[in-house]
Parts: sequence; C-alpha cells; structure tokens
Amino acid sequence: MKYIDRFLNNITMYRLLMYGLFALALVSIALSALGVSDLPAADKALGLLTIPITVTASFAFAKFFKAIPNLESASITALIIYFLFDPPANLDEFLIVALAGVVAVGTKFLIAPSKRHLLNPAAAAAVILGLLEIDFAVWWIARSELVIPMAILGFLVLRKLHRFSMFFAFFAAAVLTSFFVNYDADPSDVWTVLETSITVWPTLFLGTIMLTEPITTPPGRRNQLLFGAFIGLLMMSGLNVGHIYMTPELALVIGNAVFYFAFLQRRVGLKLIERKEVADSVFSFSFEPSHRFGFTPGEYLEVTAPLSRSDSRGNRRSFSLASAPSEKVVKLGIRLPQEPSRFKKFMMDMKPGDYLYTNHRQGDFTLPKKGGRYVLIAGGIGITPFRSMVAEAVLNQDDSNDIVLFYQASETNQFAYKKILSNPKAKELGIQTVYVSSSKNNPDDWKGESGFIDAEMLSKHTPDFKERTFYLSGPNAMVEAYTAMLKKAGVPRSRIRHDYFSGY
Repeated sequence: MKYIDRFLNNITMYRLLMYGLFALALVSIALSALGVSDLPAADKALGLLTIPITVTASFAFAKFFKAIPNLESASITALIIYFLFDPPANLDEFLIVALAGVVAVGTKFLIAPSKRHLLNPAAAAAVILGLLEIDFAVWWIARSELVIPMAILGFLVLRKLHRFSMFFAFFAAAVLTSFFVNYDADPSDVWTVLETSITVWPTLFLGTIMLTEPITTPPGRRNQLLFGAFIGLLMMSGLNVGHIYMTPELALVIGNAVFYFAFLQRRVGLKLIERKEVADSVFSFSFEPSHRFGFTPGEYLEVTAPLSRSDSRGNRRSFSLASAPSEKVVKLGIRLPQEPSRFKKFMMDMKPGDYLYTNHRQGDFTLPKKGGRYVLIAGGIGITPFRSMVAEAVLNQDDSNDIVLFYQASETNQFAYKKILSNPKAKELGIQTVYVSSSKNNPDDWKGESGFIDAEMLSKHTPDFKERTFYLSGPNAMVEAYTAMLKKAGVPRSRIRHDYFSGY
C-alpha cells in the first residue's frame, strides 16, 4: 500500500479522477474493439468528442459569470456524462450527449447559491433531461466487463479521500433496501442482490465517483455516513410520484439538496492580511474572511486560488485551519518545498489584499466537547490542527483537557508555532509540548528529544499513555508508522484518530 499511497500523495483528487475516468473510457473502447462488450467501439469513441464541447461551455459560463474556470472539474463532469448516457450512434444522439454536458456545467453556475454549486452537475443534468423527456441516463458504465477497472478506480478514489465508510454506508443501504423492497426478503435472493449490485446496478460508479464529490458532500463523518445511507436507501426505494420514478441520479440530486440546506455553508473570500515564516520553509498566512463562519479546531477548508494557469495539481487544496475560532482570523500553514506547485507559488506571491476562496469546511479530527486525556502526535506541517486546538484552549482558559503534544520534525529549525505551543499558559492549562528532532546533528544546546517517537519516549513523558486517546496528524507514511507502533505498544485501535496531510 505504501506505493499506492505515494502515488496518491503526488496527485490531486481532480487529476486522479480526470485521468482515471479517461483511462476507464479507453479500456471500455478497447473491450468493445475486442468483442468483449456489445456496445460499438465507434459509438464510444464518438462520445468522447463531446468532452471538448462540455469543457468549452464551462469556460464560457465561467467567463460570463466572472468565475474561475477549472479545466479538471469540467473534464470530470464531461467524462461522467459520457458514462451516463448511451454512446451516440449518430449526430442527433451526439448532440443530446453534448447538450447533457453543457447543462451539467451550466448547473454549477445557475444553481449555485452563495456561489457554491448545490447539486452534482452530471446527476442534475441527467434529471433535467429526463424530466424534459429529451433523453434518459442509462448508466452504461454498470456492465460486468467493466467491474474490475471500475473497482480499481473506485478504490483509489476512496483511498485518496478516506471515504470508505461513506461508500459502505451507501452500498449497504442500497443492497438492504433492494433486498426487502424488490426481492421480498427471500434468503435465496441474497447472492443475486449482491451480484446485481456490483455487475448491473451503478452502485460502484455512483458510490465512488459521484457520491464522494467534495463540494457536495456534507461536513463530518457522521453526516457523511447518513448522506451515503440516505442516497442508497432512496435509490433503491422504488418511490414514484405520478410518472416520475426514482432513479440513481434523482436520488443523488435529492440527497445533495437535503444535506446542502441541512449544513448550509456560504462561499467565503479570504483576504490576505499577513504572511510570515514561522519555521524554516514553513509559512503562516493570516486572512480576513469576508463572512464570519464558525468552525471547530481540527477542521479543514477546501481552498481555491484564482490561478490563470494551473499545473498537474490543480487550483484547489485542502488546508487544516491553524487558527482558533476565537482569533477571528483564518490562519493557514504551508511548507514550501524546493520545487513548489503553482498553487503554492501563487500563495507566496500574494500581496495583502489578495484573495483566496473557500466554501467548504469539514473534518472529524476534533476533540470531544467533554474533557479528556489525550496524546497528540504531529509530523511537520501536520502541526496546524493542533496549533488551532492549543490556541483555542489558551484564549479561553480551557483546562478541561490533559494533553501531551509530541511534535516531530527533521531539523530543530523546522518547528513552527512555538510561541503558542510553548506559551506558559498552555502548560498551566494542562498542555505539554515535547519537541522531537529526528536529525542526527542536533545542536549541543538542544533540550528536546532526539530520534523518533516510540513507546519508551511516550512512557517517559506520559506514563499513562496506554489509557489515553491518540490524535495523529502528518504525512501518510508517518501516520501509518506511528499507528503500527501504538498498536504494538498496546494502544487499542479504537483510541487512535488520524488526520492525513496528502501532498500539502
């Protein structure tokens, strides 16, 4: 898995989907050419020509609405439409698929309260064309010959987003609902339902590619589980109102709308106030939000930069909030590598008054409201959510938690936010920070720990560590390594929480 994670860490979610869906399309065409699929290869190839039409329409909408165009997002929408509607066999059918793509990208701008699109674009387009009786989505992606390549792509997406639990909530709800509604709960039909759900129903595609879309997914793991289960149940419910019958795309659109209004979040402009280096190659950005918004320490934002041209990593990033809610500013921290992405170059070139944009905060990497005993382990820029937690406790004089924070860095000059982490008030409130440098050449006056965190080091500073709950934040490799160490040391897996920093 480390090789898979290394690959996923070096590609954005949008590029993974764009390349993955295009590869899936090519595989499908190849299978048709080899006679494995009964859908004509020529029709599938013709369908791919609708993609540039959809992308062009998206850029036209963006220009008209003075929004930031996004090549990756438009391409993904076009590719999803490609798999939903019948491959076109003639010009009329080609124009219908192209129209579906145009309608899909149009919904991002026309159905976008607070400048945030409300519905999954491809699903919305399928519903609109169906209601107008122009054409109906057939979800031809749900074919037995495509199960394996679809499952591989779906796994990569779920691994990248850490959304396996949401998918399985959706899948289980869909299977159970179909079992009781469509098969009369006959035990002999169990395997039929499972086989059909994988090879005939569009559960794999909808549950991994469309359900997981970050912008239309509600914040919080519990809410995401409910979101997945709700759509799975609705999709297989067999409900109908007059001549309108429940379909996968309609279920997703209804779920998007219900959970959007339940967890309404406005688009927020982030105006740069200050940028400063807080450690070697680590920079803290302070922003003034255009609208006040509440959050809990440990949550993160998906941020969009108005790049004129992006690189392979795109113009969106997820950043844990380094600021405390009580600070009334938004603080984000980044580590600047030797060869930064265009996104980070843009951030480094920002002047006070320049803007980034966000409309989606989420995450479950938060401390319970009731007090407790915790060990926090941060690696590198993974310190940002813990900086938020410590700052909030200091500002509110909150002594309800007993916290020991282990902060790992490769050099002693790479520890950020030391002013707040080493604040005497933090120690008075029961928050202790242990700095751990993995360098073999620490200065003589170094007073922190050297090497790597292990059970002996934990026991030295936290004798009761086996009875505490752990929060781990940092690169995937570090989080996985320390998780294995903690389990070997006797810490139950149920008391280990993760926050991955994939390619910050």
